[in-house]
Amino acid sequence: MKVRNDRCIKHLEPDLGNHPVSEIEPYEVLNTLKKFERRGIYETVNRLKAFAARVFRYAIVTGRAKVNPAADISEGLVKPKTKHMVAIIDPKRSESERGLAITSVNWSDMSLTCQISINISVSHLR
Repeated sequence: MKVRNDRCIKHLEPDLGNHPVSEIEPYEVLNTLKKFERRGIYETVNRLKAFAARVFRYAIVTGRAKVNPAADISEGLVKPKTKHMVAIIDPKRSESERGLAITSVNWSDMSLTCQISINISVSHLR
C-alpha cells in the first residue's frame, strides 16, 4: 500500500503539492487528472482521484480544509468502456465446453504469467 501511495503522491505533487490544501480547487484536481486521462490510463485516474479524496477527507477531519475538491469531479472524467473477459465459471461444464472457452482467449495479449496460470487452472479442472 505504501508503494501505491508513494506513486500517487509522485503523480499529484507536481500540480497540487505547492498549494496549501485548503486553497486547492476542484478544477485544479480535475486538470491534474485529465493529464492522465489523455494518456488513456483510466485505472490510474481512478486511483489518483480516490487517493486525493482520502487526503482531502483527512484534511477536513484535522481542520486543515473545509471542503473536499476531489469529491464530485467524477462527472468531468471519462468513464472507460467496460471490457468483458472470458471466464470459466462453471467447473461442472463438459470438457469440450471448457476447451471452447479456453480456445477463445486471445493469448497474444496476455502475459506469460497469465498464460501459465490459466494452463494450471485448466489442468486442475480435469
